[in-house]
Amino acid sequence: TTIMSMYQSMKELRAAPGRAALITITVGMIAVMVTFLSALAAGLSDQSVSALDEVYGKNDAVVVSEGATSLSSSSMGETARKSVQTWASDSGASVRDVYVSRARVNETPVTVISDFSLDDDQVAVTDGVSETDIAEGDSLTLSGAMGEHETTVARVVGDKWLDHQAVIYAGRGVMEDLTPGQMVPAAMVVDESAAQLPNVAEGTILRDGERNNLSASYQGEQTSLNAMTSMLYVISALVVGAFFTVWTVQRLRGVAISSALGASRSVLVADSLAQVLAVLAIGVGGGVAVTAAAGWALQSANVMPIVVDASTTVVPGLILAVTGVVGALLALVPVFRVDPTTALANA
Repeated sequence: TTIMSMYQSMKELRAAPGRAALITITVGMIAVMVTFLSALAAGLSDQSVSALDEVYGKNDAVVVSEGATSLSSSSMGETARKSVQTWASDSGASVRDVYVSRARVNETPVTVISDFSLDDDQVAVTDGVSETDIAEGDSLTLSGAMGEHETTVARVVGDKWLDHQAVIYAGRGVMEDLTPGQMVPAAMVVDESAAQLPNVAEGTILRDGERNNLSASYQGEQTSLNAMTSMLYVISALVVGAFFTVWTVQRLRGVAISSALGASRSVLVADSLAQVLAVLAIGVGGGVAVTAAAGWALQSANVMPIVVDASTTVVPGLILAVTGVVGALLALVPVFRVDPTTALANA
């Protein structure tokens, strides 16, 4: 009976190809918007904070100056520094300073972040530093506030960005060359594996996801994009629900006849859900495929920051499908309440 009912629902879809195509294309367009926004949000996130992966580890807390809105705007005062250093000394925790500067490589502006595991004249470069190939052992000229400085490339660390600007990690000597006057750390990184750092006077402690706020662009971008994505999920549920509400009302006579012939409510619901799942499978699947193809093309051409993987295509597609099913189930309430005699009388 269930198989026959599902056959009936597919037959009804074929009987109204224009209507079925309209809702399928609409769902597909929503799927493109949701998955593309997810891919764009992930790409913008990478270009905002990916360089921070080299700054701190899993168990590290980052201390910035009180009131600082980003790593670049932070400047650790003496009170905060002494507070962190005293606690670290008493608890046996490791602590290291992080310095930030600005420079240029040819015409490319870069953010320079300290990495004192490098030798004094060494740098680690990222993919966005230059359009030309840079390899380990090459010489690289940095132009800063204090003139030009010759450095040696120790390694290439991949696609790392901070605030949408290419990043270079530099040894102590390079940082001193780029810094006019006395070097003041922008932040302090504290290993909290053994104990948690207490409140720091004139300082702000960032942990876990809060550390992404070291990027000035991260929070605003992600809040806006995630809000738009969430709204699209709601819209998709409303659109699918409204469509199948109309469709259910229009096919109430057929539902009533099936019920009068002995079809159970579970079979009637399965019949209607078969239509929903068919539309969602084609629409969402097509939308995800369009995003994947367009995303890979844009990624290869370096047109915009975008990440195409399962988390930005398959997962949003599944969420979209679930919200669509929920919306459709709400539209099927009349099917649960249908009375064969009443429905036939009103048909």
